[in-house]
Amino acid sequence: MWPIRGYHIRWAVTAWIVAIVGFVAYRQYFLTTPRGQIETCVSFLNSADSVELIVTPEPSQNPSGTNRVPTPGSAIDSPDHVEFQRTLLDFVSRARIAASIQNLALPQRAKSSSTFDPHYFLKMIKGARQMKIDFCFSCREIRIGEGEIIGIRPEDSDAIESLLDAELSAPAQ
Repeated sequence: MWPIRGYHIRWAVTAWIVAIVGFVAYRQYFLTTPRGQIETCVSFLNSADSVELIVTPEPSQNPSGTNRVPTPGSAIDSPDHVEFQRTLLDFVSRARIAASIQNLALPQRAKSSSTFDPHYFLKMIKGARQMKIDFCFSCREIRIGEGEIIGIRPEDSDAIESLLDAELSAPAQ
């Protein structure tokens, strides 16, 4: 066996530091990809204190009268809007929705968000943190938080829409 010298220890420490920095950098990159955003969203959905499904009767019901995407603090976040359908989801419903979102096949960044006008929203709250998912089933796209718009396959879009409609029409427990 050879003797361990100081430069051996320095090389070992340097290798560990490079490995840790590489892992952190990759993890940060992964969280910005569509799959990473979905993983973060599903984790938050499963651990949230409360999850509310909000559906507008017409896409976005933006109080300004334009067809722009609602922003935080807009009518969607206001509990006073009685024309919105709202329901709190139980743990079983959350698990079904989380599994459906988790199983999205090949999510990708949307090419154009000019038609993105969501009318289904999941508002999740955990402690002081809040996250929102916007669903636009007419253009088959979702937005997680304030991130980029993600395109999804028609089959996945139809499955999620029917699941959310079923949750909305389910009797309160």
